[in-house]
Amino acid sequence: MRLRHYIVSVALLISVLFLVSCQEKKFSPTRGEAKIAADESLYRVTEAAKESFEKMYPEAKLHLEKAFARDGIPQLLEGKIQLFVSGREFNNDELSFIDKANKRDVIRQFKFCYDGTVLLVQKNDKRDNISVRELKNMLTGADRSYKVFMPPFKSSTYEYIKSFVLGGKDPSNVKLLASEDDVMAEVKKTPNSMGLVGLNVIADSSAYKFLKVCSDETTQGGPEYFEPHMGFLINGSYPLSKLCYVFLNEVITGVAGGFATFLTGNEGQQIVFKQKLGPAAVPVTLKHK
Repeated sequence: MRLRHYIVSVALLISVLFLVSCQEKKFSPTRGEAKIAADESLYRVTEAAKESFEKMYPEAKLHLEKAFARDGIPQLLEGKIQLFVSGREFNNDELSFIDKANKRDVIRQFKFCYDGTVLLVQKNDKRDNISVRELKNMLTGADRSYKVFMPPFKSSTYEYIKSFVLGGKDPSNVKLLASEDDVMAEVKKTPNSMGLVGLNVIADSSAYKFLKVCSDETTQGGPEYFEPHMGFLINGSYPLSKLCYVFLNEVITGVAGGFATFLTGNEGQQIVFKQKLGPAAVPVTLKHK
């Protein structure tokens, strides 16, 4: 009887160890599969990081999709995807949803990189600089000297311009296109036009000119214009710079959590650097030339 009891106990222990082993295999930061998405403005850097992560960890498979912020974040909150690389913070409606669903301890956010909204014109355009005030006038129709193209209202670029440049008002003197790629294509073929896109969208800038931008604050010696350079994104000198995030929805750390750690660790931040964005999750030393 005791022998039988001993055999049953051993069998139960083996079963428990087997289940724990299975759980560890199912929820591993370097093995398994996960559905993730990235804001269009940050898709290139996310894709480069995904490829590097999967090469480093062959048993990990990330299914990456491109999504506008207003589509990708709800998918994350509903658990349809496990990770979203976002060009903006959570808005008030999204934070309210998180609170009502009691998901404050489940939904996590991490600083990822500094990005910037770039003002594109054709290479031979006579303009080199623009102030934020002049940009506002173009977006509201007070100045109609340029045809202005922007991505749709669901995009983080549109939301950024609406919130931080126009004080919550929608731009009125713009043509909204289906994507940031479409914005670049339209500027390329339309003389006297300007496009607003995220810096990371631009893989080849040979056909465009980036306008240098100054804030509306007056400084001694006159206005100072800044280009969307990595250092100016990090220290905020470029007026249209912004902090971007990684959002994670994973109760037990799995491969999506492993990828979030990778993105915000040294390897991921090196990829951010190579993509000419500003690393936000590791210390950066800025040097003046």
